[in-house]
Amino acid sequence: MTSQHKPGIHEGFLLTRHIDLVDTGRTTAEALVETLSHEDSVDTVSLKKGSKHPERQRINVCYDASLTDIDFIVGLISASGGQIATNWLMRKRLNSYRFTDQNAHDNAKHQPGCCNKMPPGAGTPLSARQKK
Repeated sequence: MTSQHKPGIHEGFLLTRHIDLVDTGRTTAEALVETLSHEDSVDTVSLKKGSKHPERQRINVCYDASLTDIDFIVGLISASGGQIATNWLMRKRLNSYRFTDQNAHDNAKHQPGCCNKMPPGAGTPLSARQKK
């Protein structure tokens, strides 16, 4: 089972984030989904309405962490008129997202070392290494 992604999206760095919105009308939320879905680094976007609290909505965003991060997504949401929840859980979730995004971004940019070359000093005789 393979899923199709947008061109340029690296499947190994896909992250799904759940962002709670408050005081955002239905039309504004749908406009947010449209704005986010046009970004090259965003793979999928969906909108979910709260079951217990209909005024609360959640945007589910799946994006490539090697190309963007949660702060860019939050900036797009704020610039488009969306208001992100400021409760304790959302603040903790955003901080966790930032940490994970930074790790994924660093891993994407990391150049691996060569596994099959000799360690430094391995080719010199033991007597030559002890003199240093």
